[in-house]
Amino acid sequence: MTKQNQTTPVIVGDGPQYALPHVFMYPDQLPVFIDKFLAVFGGTADPISDVNLAAVPATMQFTDLQTSVGAISAQAYKDNAAPFPMGKEAVGFGVADMDTAVQVAQAAGAKILRRWTVFGNQEAMIEWPGGVRIQFYAYAGEVPVIEIKESTSNTRYYLEPDAAAQFVGTFVAATGGTVLSDAYYPSEEIGIAGTMFRRAQLSSSLGLVNVIELTRELRDQLRYPHSEIKTDFVVADLNAVVAKAREADVDVLVRPEYSDPNSRRAVLRFPGEYVIEIRQQAAS
Repeated sequence: MTKQNQTTPVIVGDGPQYALPHVFMYPDQLPVFIDKFLAVFGGTADPISDVNLAAVPATMQFTDLQTSVGAISAQAYKDNAAPFPMGKEAVGFGVADMDTAVQVAQAAGAKILRRWTVFGNQEAMIEWPGGVRIQFYAYAGEVPVIEIKESTSNTRYYLEPDAAAQFVGTFVAATGGTVLSDAYYPSEEIGIAGTMFRRAQLSSSLGLVNVIELTRELRDQLRYPHSEIKTDFVVADLNAVVAKAREADVDVLVRPEYSDPNSRRAVLRFPGEYVIEIRQQAAS
């Protein structure tokens, strides 16, 4: 997974704090999700809205949360199923210019599944080489201020080698991004004993992306809850966050004491089966 030569133009994002993980759930889970996520990470939530965000007619509710680990888009479809092309994307990235973003993505080999507008804001669902589905959004007017607090989200993808090479190469080139790291790690980190896996950490003006490359053999060994992790977050005090999760009756699926002491982490599950990994911030 190596960085390709940068192309011109590139997709310019609004910044990593505008990378919104998309969390899908049943309508009755939405208020519970809001309460529990804010109890663990602090912050605020917009009032629940009935506006349809989808590219096709749908009845849904949603809210955006602003927390210490970034913004979250929580969505609930009242028919209990997100209509195509919604529901398979793990994140929405804010882009500065939608026309340019779509043109560059297409030139990189991505498929534009849909373009649509919501109250003047432009939206697009993109399927990148490697099969990764990502939503782009662009504000119609001035971009609202979102401050970075402790950290921002890091979207996780599990891909087989060929798909990982396709996605990393095209996404880094199209976004003018950087491969921050590309190395092998003990597989115990993802719940598999006795081997290694490859991870590439990508960064661009869109945000952070964590690509975990797994051979077919390793993919077959991947088990819950690691198989369902959608997002990684870095926190300043892992023990304090886990304690808050327990107080809020959030499921702690992997406890910090069972992780590598040099890379302490925990796995949490929120309503909507939103499974995340949280990591202790590295000492400066």
